[in-house]
Amino acid sequence: VLIQRVKDASVTIDNKLYSSINKGILAFVGIEKGDSFEQVEKAAKKITDFFINKSVIKDTDREIYEYGYELILSQSVYIIIMIAISVVFHALVESLLFFIGFYIYRKIAGGYHANTYLKCHILFAMNQLLFLLVLYTYPTSYRYVFIVAICIIAMIITFFVAPIDHPNKPFDNKEFQ
Repeated sequence: VLIQRVKDASVTIDNKLYSSINKGILAFVGIEKGDSFEQVEKAAKKITDFFINKSVIKDTDREIYEYGYELILSQSVYIIIMIAISVVFHALVESLLFFIGFYIYRKIAGGYHANTYLKCHILFAMNQLLFLLVLYTYPTSYRYVFIVAICIIAMIITFFVAPIDHPNKPFDNKEFQ
């Protein structure tokens, strides 16, 4: 994935101009047939195998490292999504605040856990876009009042319904206390 501001850019396939833009954002994503967000799992396994072959980690710790690398790669995708959206909408500070708030809130409240990385990343992007849409539809003078009001409403709802248990990430008795 490459995201870059450009003066102009174009895509040519078989010597035919497919698309072009003037000043804007170019997102170059390398995808081939058969790729999916489940590639994260495969990449994590390859990284783990590499470190096992180099004797950096033990084969007995394979599952722990595969899971850890899977989380690192998945979190990297979230960060790339957040940065891409913030660059396109010129909302880096707002997106960063959303990102921090989203993670803190999800850690405390639990919630829906998608069964694939693709669904999870799409839902994350939709949440960020919805946040920016709502944020920018209110006049600037009411924006901060709106944010505070939403935070208060979210805290009240969280107090009554959290944590939310989900089959993809069940809570144990200790987490409910």
